Amino acid sequence: MTPPRWVVFGGSFDPPHRAHVELPRRAAAALGAERVLYVPARINPLKQTTPPASPEDRLAMLRLALEGVPAVEIRTLELERTGPSFTVDTLRELSAEAAGRTPPARLVLLVGADTALGFPKWRAMEEIAELAEIVVMLRPPLDASAFREDYARAWREAGRPVPIEPSRVLDLGADAASSTGLREGGGDGLRPSVRAYIESHGLYR
Repeated sequence: MTPPRWVVFGGSFDPPHRAHVELPRRAAAALGAERVLYVPARINPLKQTTPPASPEDRLAMLRLALEGVPAVEIRTLELERTGPSFTVDTLRELSAEAAGRTPPARLVLLVGADTALGFPKWRAMEEIAELAEIVVMLRPPLDASAFREDYARAWREAGRPVPIEPSRVLDLGADAASSTGLREGGGDGLRPSVRAYIESHGLYR
């Protein structure tokens, strides 16, 4: 019997927008996963700057963005740690939980293509690949072939052979919403409740 899958989807969610909600749901459906675990980061170790919104505000907005969405959970383990948020630490904790379920669940780490191209800088990528399947979501105009070329190039430029390959590369369709653009006032990818929170708390001014 195929073990149940839990999709793990991390990020700053600053702010959480339409693509953060819709694309992981499409991925979960394509993978036959039973739930999506959202893991907001305290500090991205590759950016080492404090996001514009506080962890408390980002968590509150994420809860609003996911309100009423089925088969999703928010895990705050990275917000509860001090210092940078390393994915390998998160997967160790979630893997132990998944292994204790009946039947045991399998983790799927879901990342965007731009994030995957940064894998050569990640801590303990080989262990990450042991703890979870790695699934990549494409972002137009990349297709699967172009992504794999860019992925191999990223490792070559880091002076390393490719230690792991994503188990799947998914084309889930375009969604132009981005947190950076929304912080700068562009686009309309926010739920009304999230937009109201931003306005009432004076965020991103």
